[in-house]
Amino acid sequence: MNEIVDASLSIDKILREMKNLKRTILTLIDRKYLNIVLRYLKAITLKDLYVQYTKRSADIMLKSIIKDEELAEEIESKVNSYVSYRELAIKKIQEMIETKTDEEMIIFYKDTLNWQWNMIAKAENLSVRQCQRKYNKEISKCRTMSH
Repeated sequence: MNEIVDASLSIDKILREMKNLKRTILTLIDRKYLNIVLRYLKAITLKDLYVQYTKRSADIMLKSIIKDEELAEEIESKVNSYVSYRELAIKKIQEMIETKTDEEMIIFYKDTLNWQWNMIAKAENLSVRQCQRKYNKEISKCRTMSH
């Protein structure tokens, strides 16, 4: 189930939140799999040689499994939030496409979304060279206005 996201957020805030969620999700996945790996990749201890399987080792295993389930639930929640933000970002970008100039969209794709020129060219239905020219022209215009 997708989280309800504030539709009034700016595209910059949405993209920033998506980046933070992605970082959190990757960290949680690392923790989850590290937990699984550490459960099985233990050094042999003196206790292992004399104790077969006790209630204590069963408790440790159960706690580890519960921790895995909790991490899985947290990961799922964060992924759902990310999907909600992504859907909102797509809607906002579609609105921008309708209202912004080609030059503004090229700058947005390049500077905000960090797209490659070939992707920008496809989005704008232009050649790579045309996109680069429009970008450079608009950027130099902005620099001139700021000086």
